[in-house]
Amino acid sequence: MERNIALRVAYDGTAYRGWQIQSGRSEEHLTIQYIMSHAIAQVCNHPIRLLAAGRTDSGVHARGMVCNFFTTSAIPLENVRRALNVNLPRDIRVMDAREMPADFHSRFSASIKTYCYTIEHGTPVPDPLTERFAWHLYHNLDRASIERELQVLVGEHDFACFRGRRPTTLGTVRVLTELSVHDLSPTQLAIRIRGKGFLKHMVRSIVGTVVDIQTGRFPRTMTEVLAGKQRALAGRTAPAAGLLLESVEYVDYVWE
Repeated sequence: MERNIALRVAYDGTAYRGWQIQSGRSEEHLTIQYIMSHAIAQVCNHPIRLLAAGRTDSGVHARGMVCNFFTTSAIPLENVRRALNVNLPRDIRVMDAREMPADFHSRFSASIKTYCYTIEHGTPVPDPLTERFAWHLYHNLDRASIERELQVLVGEHDFACFRGRRPTTLGTVRVLTELSVHDLSPTQLAIRIRGKGFLKHMVRSIVGTVVDIQTGRFPRTMTEVLAGKQRALAGRTAPAAGLLLESVEYVDYVWE
């Protein structure tokens, strides 16, 4: 009997070329999907096709990536997480494993994704204990001011101004349900962005633009950038290190 098993995965993406296997490229073994697929195949004793809630770019991290695969293996569910973590490098961990209905798809069943971007600001030297997971800025940032600018983006909009270089066949209209800013410490803040779906580099482009507005590097407001619908009118793309896929939510399936 074929089983549909879903995994919640956390990883430090610093050493990897993102989630997605780069077919035919020599770096494909440096992707999270490639490494996990081989570990699962070892545990299940047959090749598998690993599906995921989305893709993360090179250097981007995750705390709540969800993926799923079908297997004929009879391995008890309680052993799946333990066995996979034995076969995975220490910077990739399976946090939870669940058996799901046959129609569950980690991407198409998802309702909301939450990203968190961390910035260390107002310090002359990056903290070596956090710089793998944060964007270091010498400028002091004002949390309330950043949050005001970001509220313009809440709701359904054409986010063409924040897309990556490659064209998309799915259009550029997306819905963001939350953009909030949280002080983690006197020198660290986190920008939290929630939505149904995102364009490639969208979150990092939003963060880079609002930082450029805040620091005076950029003469436009977020309202003007959004209305312009051109990537050339927005700010820089923030570094990958600060970005974390925090969670993926499902209407019919709840991860405790």
